[in-house]
Amino acid sequence: ADEYPALIFYGVMCGIYTLFALLWFLWCAWYWRELLKVQFWIGAVILIGMIEKSAFVAEYDTLNRNG
Repeated sequence: ADEYPALIFYGVMCGIYTLFALLWFLWCAWYWRELLKVQFWIGAVILIGMIEKSAFVAEYDTLNRNG
């Protein structure tokens, strides 16, 4: 019961990471010849964060539905 507010937080964070990932990857696709290696790693960190938050959403949603 004490983790229920985290479900909403992780859902919002997953949406924000998805939006940032889409914007970042579109921007990288337009300027891919001018990118530095660190910018590829920034994209990887955004992707990992999105995966992490979606895993938390799935875990808490499963606990909420099944107990």
